[in-house]
This record gives sequence, C-alpha cells and structure tokens, in this order.
Amino acid sequence: MLFRRWLLGLIFASLATSGWAEAGFRSLALPPPLVASREIPVEDLLADAQRLLPSGAYLGPLLDARYAVIDHRWLQREFLPFYQNAARDLRTWASRENEASDCDNYGMFLRQMIGLAGLAAHAQEPAAAQVVVVQDRSFSGVRRTREKHSIGLFLTDKGWYVLEPQNGARLTAFKHYANRRTVRYMTFH
Repeated sequence: MLFRRWLLGLIFASLATSGWAEAGFRSLALPPPLVASREIPVEDLLADAQRLLPSGAYLGPLLDARYAVIDHRWLQREFLPFYQNAARDLRTWASRENEASDCDNYGMFLRQMIGLAGLAAHAQEPAAAQVVVVQDRSFSGVRRTREKHSIGLFLTDKGWYVLEPQNGARLTAFKHYANRRTVRYMTFH
C-alpha cells in the first residue's frame, strides 16, 4: 500500500510540474493535507459501509487495515473549495464537447485528490469511496438520466456525506441524498 501511495504522489507531482502549461493547463495544485478526526479499523468501516447499501449492491474490497475518518470541518472549509477550483480547471483543460458527462473520470479524480490529501498529512488512507448509482433523481446540478452515475462518498466525524464529483457544489448527508436507494457499487480504491 505504501508503495502505491508513494507512486501516486510521484505521478501527480510530476504532472503538476510537467508540460501541461504548454497544452493550455496552468498547473495542477495539490490538495491541502487531510485532517483526520480519528482512525477506524477496516472491519468497522466495512460494517458501517454495508449498512448504506441497498439489497443487491456490491461493496468492493477494502485493502488497508485502518482508515482515516475525515474531519467534517476540514472537508467543508478546506478540501471542498480546493476541489471545486481543481474540477473547474480540469473541466476547462479537458473538456469533451461531444460527451455529456465524465462522471466516472471526475469520480476517480475526486478519489485521488482526497487520497493525495491523506498522503500530504502522512495519515491513513481516507475513508472515501467512489460510488456508482442510478441517477433516478437530479442532484447537485446533474439532471435525472436514469443511467449509471458516479459520486464521491466520505466518512466524516459527522457521518457519511456525498459529493457530486463533476462540480463539488454541495456536500450532502448520505441520508438526504436523492439517489441513496439506487447505489449499485461502492469501492474505497
């Protein structure tokens, strides 16, 4: 796990300083260091995450022994503004005019940014997942499509929260998330 985290950090650091500016992209800022409220053993995280899943949904493997529970205040006040700017910059640089949505790519981008925040803090892997739902209801500026859609999920000291990765506009408690009953897949890696 440490090698994978080190390699990920090295890749993003090289991208941040590479020739992206020549392609019209200024640079990719690194996220603020994660503030964790506590650590949670993998068994407890697994049991808690399974309670969120409707019947028939799948939970991917959790590979670490312990995870960092994210400080909600840090997530809202520091990470969210950073991520909103990063997602806007990425949209400007990597826009695909003919593609309606890149939710899976933005979901991976969100998951990697929170992972880098954990690396910067020398913390355990953040308790954050990429989740696939059926978008039966509009949420955070993304219309109802009745198709599969990717969102971000975070375990904070105030409970589980979701975020639309394409814009990062609204951090919402999972219990109030419009598509919580349509979760199909959840993975923490």
